[in-house]
Amino acid sequence: MSSTAKYHLGKASYVINLIEGLKAEGVEVQKLIRKSSLRYFNLDDPESMIPIPVIYEFFELVQNDQGIDNMGLQFQKLFSLESIGAYGELLGSSKKILPAILNALKYEKLNLTHDNCEFKILDGKHAFYGNRYGAAPSKGQDFLNALDLSIILEFVKNSNDKGWCPVEIHLVDNNTSIIEQVFPNCQSKTLVNQEKYGLVFKTEMLSNSLLSDKNFAAMQTNLAPAPITLTGKIENLFDTLSPKNLPGINEVASMFNTSTSSIKRNLKEEGVSFSVLLERWRFMKGVELLTNTDLKINEISDRLFYNNPSNFIRAFKRSTGFSPNSFRG
Repeated sequence: MSSTAKYHLGKASYVINLIEGLKAEGVEVQKLIRKSSLRYFNLDDPESMIPIPVIYEFFELVQNDQGIDNMGLQFQKLFSLESIGAYGELLGSSKKILPAILNALKYEKLNLTHDNCEFKILDGKHAFYGNRYGAAPSKGQDFLNALDLSIILEFVKNSNDKGWCPVEIHLVDNNTSIIEQVFPNCQSKTLVNQEKYGLVFKTEMLSNSLLSDKNFAAMQTNLAPAPITLTGKIENLFDTLSPKNLPGINEVASMFNTSTSSIKRNLKEEGVSFSVLLERWRFMKGVELLTNTDLKINEISDRLFYNNPSNFIRAFKRSTGFSPNSFRG
């Protein structure tokens, strides 16, 4: 396992969908957000990425605050292919089962960087498609498992064989309620406490067309890959944070559920320190915002977590020899 394998990210869409569902039920969501590390993040963009432990933390906070025994069962209907962004659209726009599975494998890290998808032909007549996350079990992970399983089940229900049921359904726990909700009349064999959750189905199913009442746009295959290095993941985290909400290295370590010394050590292995990484990101993001937006200098300063515009102006001029306004022309 690489030294950065534990630093995982997930799409903000997972918490945004849950937040919208809670609001619809009259829950005071902002109070819950303030209690969690989500308070650092800008939750306007469902395609942005958040550390997985932060997502788990919020799921567990909701479960405990609302006294919910089965989060997956209660909130399953909030999640579908179209609700999880570009990755869901990519799968939904596939014409047949097999291309959809191959796209899921190719872009498995796009939604959750700890995804570990598997597809194999078992005996010539049956195939298996499933997933197992690398993180340790938790209530938050259980909820995410249930959501992803329900999305897969809903997805395969969109085949042109309306009476289709999997031959087997594999669960990593013993909670079968999601299956009963999505496939109420299905006679599939259910195996509990498995290493991965997934489906066993007849290989002839792979050629089935996908039918959907959703109008998925045809997706391009040049989707931006998820960051692999810790440097890339922290830069991604900076992109996602709310203006003026810059956490220090201790808070970043907490978001990834690790120690500050581990963060420092792994960054050192990549040839960078936290402070240098932050300054490099500020410079690159500053150039991007000056070039591609009409944001005012004080707005860009806020986006880059400077205390005031003067600090941004000095830092940018030190790096380029130009003031931000002169650079912008």
